[in-house]
Amino acid sequence: MGNPVLKLLNLFLLALVITVLICMGLEYCGISVIYKNNKLNSIVKSDKIIEIPIEPLREFSGKSVYEIFSLRKDAIKTSPLFSSIKQYTMNQNVFKIEDGLPWIGAYESTCHGITENIGNGPSRNSFEILNPEILLNNITMDYNFEADGIPCSEVDYLYPNRLNYNSKTNTITAYVDVRNFRKKNGFYPYIALGDINAGDLGYNWVYSNPKDNINVKFTEKNNVTLEPMQTASYIHKGYACKLKGGCNNISPRISSYDFQILRENARVVFELWKNKPISKYQPADVIYRIVYE
Repeated sequence: MGNPVLKLLNLFLLALVITVLICMGLEYCGISVIYKNNKLNSIVKSDKIIEIPIEPLREFSGKSVYEIFSLRKDAIKTSPLFSSIKQYTMNQNVFKIEDGLPWIGAYESTCHGITENIGNGPSRNSFEILNPEILLNNITMDYNFEADGIPCSEVDYLYPNRLNYNSKTNTITAYVDVRNFRKKNGFYPYIALGDINAGDLGYNWVYSNPKDNINVKFTEKNNVTLEPMQTASYIHKGYACKLKGGCNNISPRISSYDFQILRENARVVFELWKNKPISKYQPADVIYRIVYE
């Protein structure tokens, strides 16, 4: 007949083994959290810091959806981090763009503000489309520096000029030149971010631990440093350009991201997850850090 206690013990051990095997395929199991390896691309095999080339802005005004999609697809295919994505297609909830419309120009918005020429020149949102690794990016302000007699410059875009990925810490770091912005304009900028790339690539939740941030002050009471929040940016036919026929522009304004840079060597760090985290303490699927030098 055998020892009934031994039989029960064997059954218990078998059930435990099965449970562990199931849990290893999940992000968590019960109260025991088992996290998977979240490093981005299988081609990133070393723990060295990988420098990521940055594509310059391009003029998108008048282009078809097919042309934009082709440029985006090429950017994903050549990305050091996301080229392992097979059968990439633009997320229709993020890219709601239409054929042939103007796109807001980065230079036009910062130099001249909103005018009838707002669609001229390199388009501000071309930067995200051509650089998928930039998970969150500055939305250029309508400064209209020319009206104030201040020279116009690409430094006003506050876009990253360097980008790298640390496989050991699973961190993308973007570097932005704020020193020359202040030197030219006389003030430290107010930053408004969009999360186009995060949403398109499936990073649907974001949080910023205030302990990781340096020399920045979030301006809204309900902001991203409190709890994980859902990414929400999309590009659609809108009227931020104030043109009669509309334009392809980013929406909505996500004030939860807004912060003021207080001085040089500022830093803000975002943790991102594909699925809703159990809590803000759950290890992120990827970390995105912006350093304002």
